[in-house]
Amino acid sequence: MEIKTIEIVIENLKDIGYKPNSIKHIKEDFRVKYDMLEMYIQPDVIQFRIRLGFNTGNLAVTFNKAEAEYLETKGIDDWSIWKYWLEFSYSPANEEDFENFLKELLERYE
Repeated sequence: MEIKTIEIVIENLKDIGYKPNSIKHIKEDFRVKYDMLEMYIQPDVIQFRIRLGFNTGNLAVTFNKAEAEYLETKGIDDWSIWKYWLEFSYSPANEEDFENFLKELLERYE
């Protein structure tokens, strides 16, 4: 997915209240950070990191069986948790797929 397409999606989501905290271009990589969600975007794959609270109550997002099942419905069966971060990658089919998926993640985890 081209960086220009990703920028368009991010702008579209700003219009409905999802403004990123930071956006950085590093060579071919593109990094976007929201409050609890980070994306590391490379030419063919997007790596997501979501800050979790592990049912401790100290963070707004927790991870449980329902969250694992949610990822599975999106075709994501290779994910990992390291410290307070849920990490997985996703290869969107097209711009619309990326925009819908990112919007769902922001609605769910922000």
